[in-house]
Parts: sequence; C-alpha cells; structure tokens
Amino acid sequence: MHGLQPRRSLELLDWEQSLLGGRLSGLAPTELECASNLAGWRVVDLGVHVTRVCDLIMLAVQRATVGDMTPAFGPAAKPREDAIRAMKPTE
Repeated sequence: MHGLQPRRSLELLDWEQSLLGGRLSGLAPTELECASNLAGWRVVDLGVHVTRVCDLIMLAVQRATVGDMTPAFGPAAKPREDAIRAMKPTE
C-alpha cells in the first residue's frame, strides 16, 4: 500500500508550476494582457491565480507534514498574491 505521498505530490506540483512559469515568462507583455478563456480574466490574472494556488497548496501540505496548522489560504494568501503580481518576466 502506497498511502499518501505528500513529498511526491509536492514534487509533481512544483514541476507543473515550473512548466507554467516557463510558458508565462515566454509571453510578451501584450500577450499577458490579452483576455484568457475565462470571461473577465486576462492571461496574467489567470497565471497569478494558478501560481498562487499552487504555492499555497505546497505551503499547506509542507506545514501539515510537520503538524503546523497555520492558515495558508484566505487573508494569509494576499501577500503572496501581491508578490507574484509584482514579478517581472526575466529578460
């Protein structure tokens, strides 16, 4: 029985997030400002949302594996979202 494998799950999530980050960083600023497939969301908004959620899932699982029940979502997520929005593509 394999049971839960939080570390493996975190590795896979980190890998997927890295792929997404690579794709997003390859977009031109005008492409990031385009509408996404979600009504009212630009590509950059969707990228920030997915990145923030991935980060927070990883943080919550990391904390839970050591018994830390500090919230990762809700108001606690706002500083991370702001940091992601402030990121600029690498040249």
